[in-house]
Amino acid sequence: MRTLLTSFVLWIASSLSAFAATSVPVDTGKVVASLLSSHYSVTPGQSFDVALKTTLDEKWHTYWRNPGDSGEPVSIRWTLPGGVSASEITWPLPAPIDTGGIINYGFEGEPLFPVTLTVPENAVPGTVMEIVADVYYLVCKDICIPEDGQLSLAVQVADVAEPNPRNIAEIDGAIAAAPKPNNNVRGGLSPTETALTMEFTNLPDGEFSNAYFFPYEQDVVSHSEAQVARVVDAGLVIETVKGFGWADGITDTQTGVLAFNQNGQRIGQIITVEPNVSLGLAAGAGGAGGSVTQFGLLTALFGAFLGGLILNLMPCVFPVISLKALSLAKSAHAERVQARSEAWMYALGVVAMFAVLVAILLGLKAGGAALGWGFQLQNPVFIGMIALLLFAVGLNLIGAYEIAGGSYQNIGSEASMKGGRTGSFFTGALAVLVATPCTAPFMAGAIGYALAQPALITIVVFLALALGFAAPFVLLAYMPKLLSAFPKPGPWMITFRQLLAFPMFAAAIFFLPIQDGTISLLLWSALALAFGLWLLRFGRIWKVVSALIIAFAVLLPTSPYWLPKTENGVETIAWSPETVAALRAEGRAVFVDFTADWCVTCKVNERAVLKTEVVQQAFAETDTAFLIADWTYKDDRIANELASYGHAGVPLYLFYPAGDNSVRAEILPQLLTQDMVIARLKGTKTTS
Repeated sequence: MRTLLTSFVLWIASSLSAFAATSVPVDTGKVVASLLSSHYSVTPGQSFDVALKTTLDEKWHTYWRNPGDSGEPVSIRWTLPGGVSASEITWPLPAPIDTGGIINYGFEGEPLFPVTLTVPENAVPGTVMEIVADVYYLVCKDICIPEDGQLSLAVQVADVAEPNPRNIAEIDGAIAAAPKPNNNVRGGLSPTETALTMEFTNLPDGEFSNAYFFPYEQDVVSHSEAQVARVVDAGLVIETVKGFGWADGITDTQTGVLAFNQNGQRIGQIITVEPNVSLGLAAGAGGAGGSVTQFGLLTALFGAFLGGLILNLMPCVFPVISLKALSLAKSAHAERVQARSEAWMYALGVVAMFAVLVAILLGLKAGGAALGWGFQLQNPVFIGMIALLLFAVGLNLIGAYEIAGGSYQNIGSEASMKGGRTGSFFTGALAVLVATPCTAPFMAGAIGYALAQPALITIVVFLALALGFAAPFVLLAYMPKLLSAFPKPGPWMITFRQLLAFPMFAAAIFFLPIQDGTISLLLWSALALAFGLWLLRFGRIWKVVSALIIAFAVLLPTSPYWLPKTENGVETIAWSPETVAALRAEGRAVFVDFTADWCVTCKVNERAVLKTEVVQQAFAETDTAFLIADWTYKDDRIANELASYGHAGVPLYLFYPAGDNSVRAEILPQLLTQDMVIARLKGTKTTS
């Protein structure tokens, strides 16, 4: 089919006039190439454009002027009439192309490579100029194939120029989309022993998400290493690993293309940067005006470990951690070897589940997916299965059925229950699964850094997170005095075990993918009713408590406090980069809530802070727009925006102050307070 199509094009081309503005296309194998001229005829001294047009087979690519880790750039060797001069190629904006961990800079699809030709002043009208281009390109997919061909077209010198409107539109479009020089921006490159920090000031107004720097020279950066970009008040900082050229010392100014997303478009600007120069932006990036805390590998490892420790205190982990508490209560007074072996099996379960999640993350990332912490919770089937699993665990705890571990009769007398080590392993694995709706302090930056790095660094950072998460129970097993503080096993453990069933049921309700708020409220009422009825078995005081809980359960669905409040709240607007830009252009401050229905921390912040009357009033008084970026289900635009701020999960709270639209958003803490949000809103108040 392709051969027939090419033959047809050749036949059409041969029937056109000698001064066709488009050459006969040449199929070199994986690329169909042709020359496009902006004019049929030109006048003496005129400049006009000729472009090499390449149409690549699907998923094949060619290379930019700096091909990256490997490859060769597209090359054009001109044979021109005497006196005709040719400019350099106007290179399109490249993209990083990942080929098995090797990063190349290049193009897919139908890139154009425009060149400006200038006719000499003494050219004689009536002369026919034959323009010949010998083209060469390395075209790659799983393999690389060098291809070349010769293209030619004829342009007449005349008294009156005759343009080709169709070709002019196509070539001008390519030139308009190509990176342009920006001499106002100042850039500096400051290398350390292994790292390279790139800083840019005097940036134009607008957003700079997913920023990436493509140097003209191959030896400036290590191409296969990730570039971690963050915007601060004074400019832009990009951190990566330095290239081998720094070993010999780079002293000349370097030119490259700074690419970024702005208002939904990918834009590139040609920037000249000074080597061995720090502009002082990186050191101050973590301040109040900065957007992302600076992260290197050691910082990320520490943040991940500390975040894992704190994750044990987050509300989403409580139900499963309580299972581990029950296990400790049973083994605390047993042989130390047993307590320690069960603690290590718990840690092994934690590490194993983190390993599974990281393997899936890396696999999907290699396929081009934009994912982050808690990605599996964006699948309704998965969260439905987790809800059923937690419900089944709750039924077991309350005594509806028994699994390996014996009956109630020997739970108090036999500390070493059959299957204790296996149970500890699966408790650790389950704890990780239910922990993913939460993001602890220090975790967000560490995970965001990890997912932007090569696979080995990603694995190491997540291992630190897993070790931090498992550490408290392992350490506790080696502290006999603390273990001895646990009551000795006895009948009380039956009651404690049954009590732990209710947090499991609560977790199951939370995970259920229910969109109807009324149904969800009824399920919470049913759980409260069940808990109240369970308390009836205990003494007189507990019967009073039981009556109060049962009354609460009955009244809960009708309480106006729990019903949705939409009529008095500030209008919520769906997030998009375009919406943010439009609202800021109106002079309004903007608050963006990156959230998800499965995110426990998000819901706590919403209920305790963002949806309260005093905070909503502050939004109204300051005329601050409230935007929601809902990441409940997979959304690559939200994932990319999170990544641009060094985050890999929710919550993320961004505040854009009113006034100067060039100011980058400020990141608020993941755990909000009413005073914090109100102070931030009113601190930039511009309307009364």
